Amino acid sequence: MTPIFLAAAALIAAAPAFATTAVTPTMAEVWLKPFAVSPSNPNSYGELTDDNFKIDGNYCVPYGGAKPVCLENANVSFGASKNPAHGTMTLTVPAGQYAGGEVATGAGWLPAGSTPPFGPSPYGYGYYETRMQPSCVQGEISSFFWIEAPKYGPHEWDVEFPNPPGHTFTDVHWTIHPSGKTVDFQLGFNPCEATHRYGFLWVPGSITFTVDGQSKYTFTDPTLTTTATGFVMMNAWDGNPNWGGGPPAADAVNYYEWVRFYNAAATIMP
Repeated sequence: MTPIFLAAAALIAAAPAFATTAVTPTMAEVWLKPFAVSPSNPNSYGELTDDNFKIDGNYCVPYGGAKPVCLENANVSFGASKNPAHGTMTLTVPAGQYAGGEVATGAGWLPAGSTPPFGPSPYGYGYYETRMQPSCVQGEISSFFWIEAPKYGPHEWDVEFPNPPGHTFTDVHWTIHPSGKTVDFQLGFNPCEATHRYGFLWVPGSITFTVDGQSKYTFTDPTLTTTATGFVMMNAWDGNPNWGGGPPAADAVNYYEWVRFYNAAATIMP
């Protein structure tokens, strides 16, 4: 899905040279470092101390529902995990509210030399993956996606989990923009019952979506060949009757254990 929040102007970096191997992640976020609100702009976003991610909070957007959805800093939290090797980020859609939370990589959002000094985005071709568990509470949608910097489009690759009331939750939606190609993929399990890995391998001309490190579906399209770089993002929200519904009857808490990016990878990383 496309965030409506329009950030400050940013520099667009050329995509990295395409390579055939990537042994270690270029970016590996495990949510262990403390969160601090940026003193330069405390009411609009926060940042992690490693500068990988910021919180896109405290603004409201018309996501196609009866009321605007307010993405708030308070709905993003970092805490303990079942695995001591990493923390957990949660994005919550509060019960009975048109609300949610959103995070994004900082690079590409502000020019180099600004405060904080995020600089141009390095996120182009390569392998992207998160380990997450969407909420079982119906009436919301959670996501993991890449979107072109600095103006949020037109290129965008989505991993989305809409879970409207009455939905049998055994699927994930994969979509690419601007072509609009999409598939509702049947997973063979309920994604809200346990954490799983969801990712995509983007190379010139094609993108392959993965589940637990296994190739599941490939799109080919000329729009997948581009020099664009972008933001890596995650959000959870509600209120659109055609895309998750809501508000939920109870707090819908979505868990993210880590995010990884392998620059210019040509194969799915284990």
